[in-house]
Amino acid sequence: MALSRLWTVKRIVNYVQGQLGAIDPIAYVQRYELLNEIQARIASSFYAIVNSAYSTAVVVQEDVTGKLITGTNTGTWTAATSALYSASWSSAPAAGDVGKVVMFAVGTDVYLGFVSSVGTNIFYVEGTNLPATDQTVAEAMVAVSTLSSSVINIAAINVMRSGEQVRIHLESTETDRVTPLGSLEEFKAWRDSALDNRNKIVWTMVGDQILLQKGSSLTTYGTITLRYPRVPTEVDQDTDYVDLPDGALTSLALVMFRKALVDRYGAVSKGDLNAELQAAVAGVYRAYGQNLSAEELEVKIEALK
Repeated sequence: MALSRLWTVKRIVNYVQGQLGAIDPIAYVQRYELLNEIQARIASSFYAIVNSAYSTAVVVQEDVTGKLITGTNTGTWTAATSALYSASWSSAPAAGDVGKVVMFAVGTDVYLGFVSSVGTNIFYVEGTNLPATDQTVAEAMVAVSTLSSSVINIAAINVMRSGEQVRIHLESTETDRVTPLGSLEEFKAWRDSALDNRNKIVWTMVGDQILLQKGSSLTTYGTITLRYPRVPTEVDQDTDYVDLPDGALTSLALVMFRKALVDRYGAVSKGDLNAELQAAVAGVYRAYGQNLSAEELEVKIEALK
């Protein structure tokens, strides 16, 4: 669900038209792409202060029962809603399936994602490179999610990344001592039998994998919940809300949208948009209780132009 409760694409366009007049026809056609670019740039540039707003939980281990359609049974894929439907699942979709890995085949192509939510006979799927058009699904499996190995693959999760360390948090039902380690070298040197480590789970991230180790007193990893900052949800309808927290960040997005129309499409602004951009960026930091030096502020503004 988008974070804004106030600003739809239509409202933004109407607001900007009130400021600049009629929008260039090409810019109007490209309004979704412009707003998606602005969302992504803001989220990346202000990652340190906004990542918690995008925090999303995925249950890595829930139970040991998968869901399957095979043989003469088929399903359908609806691209607009990322919905995987079948009346022939081996058992009905349930809330406990959220976060599980789902694999399905269209012809000879196999797709991989994660269950984001469920409906009646439907798994809603989140992932990258999923089918862009409606399809008939020959086979599908919602995989069991027991951690038989000490690796969590996050390749199919849209994790927000920036130049800073990815803010990921793990929780376990087996122990409350789940600790990230700073490097692969530290992870390799960790000893599960050390007195202070026996009831710990430690982890480190390498590329698209999270590597786990558990202390010698733990028999399982328990149910693992992965919390990560997701990427902003893209808009593709005028009724969509932008995926930015209301307030200072949406105000910044409005300035950036107007500036893009002036810089790229020749719209005429009555005010100094560079000054407005500077004020909007400073306003974001004030809203989140932070201060920047003049030099740091200038670097941030240049990155957003």
